[in-house]
Amino acid sequence: MDPAGRGRRGGAGARPGVRLAIAGTVVASALLVVVGIAQLRTLTSPPTGLAVFDREATPADRLEAPDGEVDLAEAATRRLGELLGWTFFGTRTTDGEVCLARTAPEQAVPFAIRCTSEDAFAAEGLTEWLRLDDVPLGERVEGVTFREVFAVRWAPDAAIAWEIVPASEAERRVRIGVGVIPLP
Repeated sequence: MDPAGRGRRGGAGARPGVRLAIAGTVVASALLVVVGIAQLRTLTSPPTGLAVFDREATPADRLEAPDGEVDLAEAATRRLGELLGWTFFGTRTTDGEVCLARTAPEQAVPFAIRCTSEDAFAAEGLTEWLRLDDVPLGERVEGVTFREVFAVRWAPDAAIAWEIVPASEAERRVRIGVGVIPLP
């Protein structure tokens, strides 16, 4: 190799076309990796919204509603996950409504369900409101008071999630439990 850098590959003496080709290959490889990771996440992520009904039912999807509570469509229930000591299910009624159900056998009220039309679900999703005393002691979040509630939401474009909101917001939107949440 001479002092002018001739004979080296890809070094400072490489032709501009070669350097551009190398840079293009590196960028293309990086894009392929990013796209591949995004597709892998999509394939391994649980379905969201009404897409949960597209997957095969499993034994974990089985939900027994108390007699007279609601008429659930056979095989139209999917387990969405466990949050705050409750197991949540997405389900459909025989009338075609979309419902968010929750069950916890050890609770004083072990079953609750909130239903809406498919169009309303597509626009807003479904929210189930839990008071502090609806959450088992071992699942409570430190610092939450009776002035706050847990809003558990199943959205048309997201998996089930929860957040803490002021009880006054829940009072404005819906009556919770047996009565409206009293503020201390």
